[in-house]
Amino acid sequence: MYSSGRPVLRKPGGRISALSTSNVQSDRVLGRQAAPRAGLVRIGNWRFHVGRSVFQGKVLSVAPSVARRKTRRHPSSLTFTAARSCQGLSQLLPPHGIATESRRDSPALVRDVHPTATSVPTRLLSLATAVPPYVIDQPRAAEFASAVFGERMKDFVALSKIFASTGIERRYSVEPFAWFEQSHDWPDRTLAYLNGAMSLFCNVVAKALASAGLDPSEIDTVVTASSTGIATPSLESRVLPRLGFRSDVRRVPVFGLGCAAGVTGTAIASRLAASEPGANVLLVNVELCTLAFRRDRATKADIVATALFGDGAAAAIFRSSHEVAGIATVIGSTEHLWAKSIDIMGWSTDPTGLGVILSRSLPAFIAKNYRTEFERAMERLALDPSKIARVIAHPGGTKVLESIEAALELQTGALDVERTIMRDFGNMSSPTVLFVLERALAAGVRGTSVLAAMGPGFTASFVRLEIA
Repeated sequence: MYSSGRPVLRKPGGRISALSTSNVQSDRVLGRQAAPRAGLVRIGNWRFHVGRSVFQGKVLSVAPSVARRKTRRHPSSLTFTAARSCQGLSQLLPPHGIATESRRDSPALVRDVHPTATSVPTRLLSLATAVPPYVIDQPRAAEFASAVFGERMKDFVALSKIFASTGIERRYSVEPFAWFEQSHDWPDRTLAYLNGAMSLFCNVVAKALASAGLDPSEIDTVVTASSTGIATPSLESRVLPRLGFRSDVRRVPVFGLGCAAGVTGTAIASRLAASEPGANVLLVNVELCTLAFRRDRATKADIVATALFGDGAAAAIFRSSHEVAGIATVIGSTEHLWAKSIDIMGWSTDPTGLGVILSRSLPAFIAKNYRTEFERAMERLALDPSKIARVIAHPGGTKVLESIEAALELQTGALDVERTIMRDFGNMSSPTVLFVLERALAAGVRGTSVLAAMGPGFTASFVRLEIA
């Protein structure tokens, strides 16, 4: 956690004791917010190595790249996170390790990912998007929903108005319309997910590589974010060999972030790029939301999902380098996790498949809570909100966009690009905000921008960009 205050050591049972910054030493000088990839770090009588730790003569696992400068007020304080599996050390340090005592009494859990781990700027080299071949026109989707749910829901007529109020004209799916007229179980849905996701993955990655002028063999790390299906082995492992990627490419599959994964994935990928200047890091977001359509259920959440969600993919390539200008520079990232908010959004699971969880309280929750955490996030990113040229938001839906505009006191219709993406593609979950970014760039957005999305947890994620 990054916040102002004196450094403290958290112990089991909630006890907190002071940790003197004079006891924190490193055998190498840390640059601004630097995280040494190797080297000894001492806290009192404890000796830490980034990547591993020696405790009482035993080698213990420690999370990589965990040493990090905190704030200007305490430049010598460091943050460490010990793995749960560390025997002995875990008895003294909880999973969150050493933190700072926050001066702000907040019930939320905050997780920060600060800017680059080195002084080398992290660039966004290329950005690409893709959709599957089958078009779902909104009027036809409304007719289909009426045939499936109309006689089973007393309030269907009132609920069905959402098909028009979303502003969506069309969406895309990996399966033809006839697929949704049949019943499907987990094996059917998983097969459709694997085939559709791998096809979209290959398509969007080829576009991103071409845009960056890179060969597949030049990619060093691949981050794959997808929450609409389960694949083990993961998606990228199934397609990278056939695309010509190296056998030693590092793979980072990410699941469970939902709509927030476009922004959080950008944070993860740019952070990995910053940790190894010169390396190329590929981010791929693939979501097949339409495969969660359920004929066997008739809830309001199912009607909303039927009216709102589509399939799509986005890919971006990052590199920390002085030699390339790129599309934009990633300055920093942060996120906020609200406590006791698990039930706002997510999946339920049963033998038939995934079932959407979408609380009707979401717009009200945003109206009440978003402004405060947005301002705190901007403070952590050292950004004056008045200096933001554009908030580039994930368009979760019409009411969500209206709630964000109201919470941030934006002009009505300020999120116009977001609405055009909703109109043309619907909500594709994690790739959607990158569709917005692509279109905003094409429209000439420049200057300081903030990429923003919310997702299951319930969480809000932010990335600060400087667009040349």
